[in-house]
Amino acid sequence: MSIKKYQFIQEDLGKLFELVNSKDLNLLKGSSVCITGCSGFVGTWLCEIINYLNDKFKFETRVYAIDREIDKLRNTAPHLLNAKNFEFKKVDVRYLSELPKDIQFIIHAAGTPDNRFHELNPVDVMTTSALGTENILKIADRLSDLRMFSNFSSALVYGNFDAREKPIKESESCIGNSFSPYVAGKIYAESLTVAFRQQFRIPSIIIRPFTFVGPFQTLTSPWALNNFIRDALGGSTIKMLGSGKTNRSFLYGSDMAFWILKMTLHGESGSIYNLGSPEAVELSKAAKIVTECFPQSMDILFCAGNASTNKNNHMIPDNSLIESSFSLKPTVPTVEAIKRSVDWFRIESSVG
Repeated sequence: MSIKKYQFIQEDLGKLFELVNSKDLNLLKGSSVCITGCSGFVGTWLCEIINYLNDKFKFETRVYAIDREIDKLRNTAPHLLNAKNFEFKKVDVRYLSELPKDIQFIIHAAGTPDNRFHELNPVDVMTTSALGTENILKIADRLSDLRMFSNFSSALVYGNFDAREKPIKESESCIGNSFSPYVAGKIYAESLTVAFRQQFRIPSIIIRPFTFVGPFQTLTSPWALNNFIRDALGGSTIKMLGSGKTNRSFLYGSDMAFWILKMTLHGESGSIYNLGSPEAVELSKAAKIVTECFPQSMDILFCAGNASTNKNNHMIPDNSLIESSFSLKPTVPTVEAIKRSVDWFRIESSVG
C-alpha cells in the first residue's frame, strides 16, 4: 500500500471516530478476536479499524487473522502484516485445526460474493460455507471464554428481489435461489450456526450484508457501481445494462466495519441483523454521481441487457432493528460514499 492509500484509510477512520464514540467498542479492549477471510473487503476493513483503535485509543486488542489467500494483503494493506498485536495465519478455514485458547470473539467472514467464482467453483463455494463454518464452530466450542460468534451470511438468502418494492426485514423467510451454490451454502451455514447455539450453547449472531462500497474492492468486481467507476476512470462512456431503475444502497467500508464490531460486541445471541445502508438509490442516479466526480462531460449509455439485468429490483435493508438495538446510522452519506470511492480508485490507478 502506498503512503497515499494508507493516509486515505487513516482519514476515513479519523472521520468515522469524529462522528461515533470509540467507547461503544470498549469491550474490545484487551480482548482477543479471530477474523476469518481477513484479506477480503470485509476482513481487511475489520483489521484496519482494530489496528486504528489500538494505535489511537490504546485498545490493545489482539487479532488472530486467517485466510487462505493472505498474501493478497502484501499488495492491499502490507502495514497490517507487521502491526502490533496482530498474528496472521495462511490457512483455509475448512482445514483450520485450532485457535488460541484466549479468543473471545470470532467474526467468520470467509468466502467471496463474486458470482463469477461461484459459477466456476461451485463445490469450493459450498464447502467453504458448509464445512468451513462447521469446522470453526467445532473449534469455537472448545474455547472457554468465547463471548460471541458472528457468522457473516448474505442478503441473497432472502431470495428473489425482483418483486420487492420495500426494504426487507430480518424476520422475512429465507427463500434463497436453490440453484446458487453460494446462497445454498449461506443458508446451510446459518442453520448450522443456530444448531450449535442450541446444542452447544455457543453465543452467536448472524449478519446479512447488502451492498458495500469503498477501498479494498476492485474495479474488476462484477458489481454495477464498480463498473461505472472503471468506465469513468478510463475516460469512456459509462455503460448501463438495463433501464437503470434497479435500486441499491451503498454502505461505506468504514461504517460497515464499525457496525460489524458493534453488533458482535453488543448483539443478542440468536439474533439476525441486516447490514447495509437504508438509503435506496437507482443505479442510473449512482452512475450520474460518478460522472459528477470528473471535470469532463461524460455520457451514460443504456444498453440492452440479459434477463437478469433487465429486471428492476429493490435490494434494500430495513434497518429498524439495528437502529433500535444499536443506534446505527451511516456516517458517510451515499453521495459522499460514491465520491470517496472514486477518489480511492483514482489514487489506486495512479500509484498501483
